[in-house]
Amino acid sequence: MKWSLLIVLFYCFATNAQVRDTMCVNLIINTVYSTSKIQAENYKISIVSPTGFFKEVLIQKAEDYEICLPSGKYEITAFKDRFYSPRKTIEIGVDSIVGCTLELRPMEIHCRFFFGVYFETKECVLSNASKDTISLLVKTMKDNPNIVIELIASSDSKGNAHRNMRLSQCYGNLVKDYLVLNGIESGRIEIKAYGETELINKCKDGVRCTKEEHAMNRYVNFRVIRNDWPNNSKNN
Repeated sequence: MKWSLLIVLFYCFATNAQVRDTMCVNLIINTVYSTSKIQAENYKISIVSPTGFFKEVLIQKAEDYEICLPSGKYEITAFKDRFYSPRKTIEIGVDSIVGCTLELRPMEIHCRFFFGVYFETKECVLSNASKDTISLLVKTMKDNPNIVIELIASSDSKGNAHRNMRLSQCYGNLVKDYLVLNGIESGRIEIKAYGETELINKCKDGVRCTKEEHAMNRYVNFRVIRNDWPNNSKNN
């Protein structure tokens, strides 16, 4: 009798644990065009988590996309030819339904995109977080095969200005090399190094700033400079 009771209790515990593991929360994603706020169609959604979850789906109709996900943190991006969607991070907890809105922004010529490649120290090294961010740019360029971009590379103002210029060039080279390594044609990528002349905050020479504030100025952003690749390629 005791053994039977133990077996039943073990079965109940195992079954409940399995149910808890498979429990998920409904995530509803609404994707709109940034200018008109009209719901988009014929685009892709990418959902990634730090635990290794990855899903990419093609949305053909102008409708919400719903998916059931376990609790945790997810990064969501939408992709469409000649459009760009900033990455959105959401955290799914105990709510039964979570909503998320993505905006598809037109890839306008000379429009600058802040896509979050930062350098933790004054060394020319890509962090894993930066590689993840650049991978989104790889995806964007593959989904927009006609665009040519300019990488905008900046250093902070600490130290020698000449060294900072060389450091920003190195930042730009690192990002370009990673893009090319992942299948983007070299001719679609130009680099403009600004040294310490493109600071995004107050932290110029002589101004006291925190480490975090200086770190904000060690970045690489990009802008679209042409959308006619490969017709007017410099390599032709």
